[in-house]
Amino acid sequence: MELPPYIKPYPWYFKYLPISNHGFTTLAGKTIWLSQEIYDDLQRSNPKPLSISVLRHQEVHADGANFFKFFKFVTNKRFRLEEEEKSFKVMFRVLKENDETVDLEFVAKNFAGLRYIWMLSYDEALIVVKQFWNEV
Repeated sequence: MELPPYIKPYPWYFKYLPISNHGFTTLAGKTIWLSQEIYDDLQRSNPKPLSISVLRHQEVHADGANFFKFFKFVTNKRFRLEEEEKSFKVMFRVLKENDETVDLEFVAKNFAGLRYIWMLSYDEALIVVKQFWNEV
């Protein structure tokens, strides 16, 4: 699939960020930064459902992205959770439509960590992530 110019592989120096790991993606302004693996897969004629779902997740975040939304995301736990709920439900819907599964424990582990600004404990995150999965 052909990707628009605002979707890019993340720069080499992202690997030094403490939140960078396998499959790491982020948003900066309206630019969606994807891991090289996901970026390369999306450029194939038949990308994996996981890659598509990750892109769709980030597109939800990019919709209406601005400094105010970013500031609110960082400072307001409830808003952050609402935004992630929308994004994860889109992601999970793509996976379910393609008969794919996801490691919910891995997602919960990340959800409870630095990437999501320690929004929830692991146990809380696992409950929430399972709820998102079951609702789509």
